Amino acid sequence: MNGLRGAIRDPHPLALLDAASMLAVATETDPIADLRAQVTGRPVREKPVARDGFIEMLLDVGERETDALLLVWAHMLGDEAAGDRIRREVRSRRHPLPRWLHHLDEVRPTRAVQISHVLDDGDNLFIGVETPGRSFTIVLYIDHNMGTIPKDGYTVDQPIGELIGFSERQSVPDTTMTELLLEDARARLEEVLLNESRLLDPFENDGWPGARPLLQWMIRLMPEGGEGYERTEWTDAALRGILDDFAGSPFAEGADSDTLDRVATLFSFASNYGRADPLHWSAVVVEIMLVDLLPRKMLASQKYLRGMPDAIRRVVRFAHAERSIPSVYTDEALGAVDEYAPQFRQQITGGATRRPVLGAASDDAIRALADEAIRTLSDSSDVDGFDDFLLRDTAARVGGFRVLDELDDTPLPDEPLALAAIPAAAREAAAQIDELLDRVCMEFFQNVELRTAARRMLAQIAVTDPHTIVRGKAVNTAAAICFIVGHANDQFSTHARTRPTFTIKDMVAFLGVKNPPNDRATGLLRALGIKYRDWLDAGYPLGDATLLIAAERAELVAQRDRLRSSLEED
Repeated sequence: MNGLRGAIRDPHPLALLDAASMLAVATETDPIADLRAQVTGRPVREKPVARDGFIEMLLDVGERETDALLLVWAHMLGDEAAGDRIRREVRSRRHPLPRWLHHLDEVRPTRAVQISHVLDDGDNLFIGVETPGRSFTIVLYIDHNMGTIPKDGYTVDQPIGELIGFSERQSVPDTTMTELLLEDARARLEEVLLNESRLLDPFENDGWPGARPLLQWMIRLMPEGGEGYERTEWTDAALRGILDDFAGSPFAEGADSDTLDRVATLFSFASNYGRADPLHWSAVVVEIMLVDLLPRKMLASQKYLRGMPDAIRRVVRFAHAERSIPSVYTDEALGAVDEYAPQFRQQITGGATRRPVLGAASDDAIRALADEAIRTLSDSSDVDGFDDFLLRDTAARVGGFRVLDELDDTPLPDEPLALAAIPAAAREAAAQIDELLDRVCMEFFQNVELRTAARRMLAQIAVTDPHTIVRGKAVNTAAAICFIVGHANDQFSTHARTRPTFTIKDMVAFLGVKNPPNDRATGLLRALGIKYRDWLDAGYPLGDATLLIAAERAELVAQRDRLRSSLEED
C-alpha cells in the first residue's frame, strides 16, 4: 500500500505503471513450474496468488491505492470482462485519483527503434510510449545466440527521442540504428515472447520479467500484419556453396580432408542453432560451440573432435573476411578459441564438465540433465575408431552414457496420458489426440508399450509448445506422433526380424489420413528442438530412453555390451 501510495504521488505515470506491471507478474500462473524446478535444480517457487481472486480482494478493499492499481490493470491485462467490472466499481467510488488514470485509453506506443551491432549477437529494441502529458520508453535486449529471446528488459522515464539522441551522441562503433514500423516491431516482439514462453530457464533480472505485462499491453495496441525476423533455411546446396568458397580461400591452406569435413560440420551447426547463420561467428558463438553444442551433440572419434578448435579458427577468419567484420572482433573470437579449447578437450575426454547453456530449446535443457555429468566413456575414453563412434551413437539414442549404463529391457508400463502436466489451453486438443493414439496403437500396432511411448511424446510436446498441439487436425498430429515413435522403435524396419513390422502407408490408411505424416512430424520434432532432416539422416534418434519399448532397448543393451567388450579388448 505504501508503494502504491508513493507511485500515485509520483508526477510521472511510469511509477504506477511499473508497479502495476510487476504486481501483474506476481499473479501469473506457471503451468510447468514443477518441470522448471526439476530441470534447473531450483526449488519450486511459491504459487502465485490467483489473479481473479486477487482482483476480487482488491475490489472489496476499495482503497484509493488499490483502485488506482485496478484501473491500470483494466487496460494492461487485456481481460475485457474484468476490465469493464473494474471501471464500473472503481468509478462509482469517486476517489481523488491522478487525472491521467481516467484517460488510460490514450496510452499508446508511438515509435520503435532497433540498435544492432555488426556481430549480430543481439539487438536493443526501444519502444516509445506516450501517456497523457508524459512519455517513457521500454527497452528490451534480444539475444539471438540463445534463440532470439529477451535477456534483459526495463523502462526509462524519458521519451524515446531523448534516449535515441543520447545513443547517437555516444557514437558507439560498429552499431546501426533502424526505425521499425510498429507492425514490424509487434511481429518481432511476439516472436521473442513466444520463444521465451518455451524456455525452462528464462532470464530474470531487476527489470525483467517485471516489465513484460506493460510491454504486452503496448504490443496489443500496435498494428498487426508486420514482418518478424528474417530466417534463412539453409539448404544442403547452399552450405556446399559456402564450403566451396572456403576451400578456395587462403583460410583453407594446408587443410586436409578431415579439416574440410570439420569445417562443413561447423557451418551446419551454425546454420541450425542460435542465429541460424553459418557465417555468424562471434566470441560468444565460439564459447557456445566449444563448451556446449559440440561436446553435447557431436558424435565422432577423439581424434576427429580434437581437431575442432583449429577448424573453428579457420572458420572465424573466413566468416569475418566474408562479412567484412572489423579485425578487433576477429581477434576476440580467436581469443575465445584459445580460452575455451582446453575445456572442450577436457569435456570430450571425460573430464569435469560445466553445466551446459540453458536457453535455446527447452528440450536441450531436459536432455542436458542426462548429459552434463556423463561425458566419460567409462574405461575407454581415449579409444579412437568405429566402435567408439557406435558407442557414442548408442548413448545419444537413449539420452547419454549414464542412461545407457542403467538401460534395461523392462517393458514400459501401461500408463494414461499425463493431462495434468499439460497447460490448460492444450488439454482438450491433447485428449482428442490421445483417443486416436489409443486406437492406432492398440488396433493397428497392437502394442501397449508403444501407446505409452506415444502418450509420453504427446505430453512432452504439449508442455514444451502447447500451440503446436492446438494447431492442425488431431488425426494428423496422431499420425505424425505414431510415425516418429514408430520409427524410433524400429516398427517400420524390414530388418527387425524378431518382431512384426508395419508400413507407414498402412498406418495412415488405418487413420484415414490422406497426406504423408512427414510435414506434421517436422513441426512436432521442431517443437522438441530436433531438425527433421538430422533426425532422418541419423536413423531416427530421439535421445530419450523413456520413449523406447522393451524390444528396442534390449537390442541397444546388447549393442552396448558388445561394443564395450570390444573396446576393453582393444
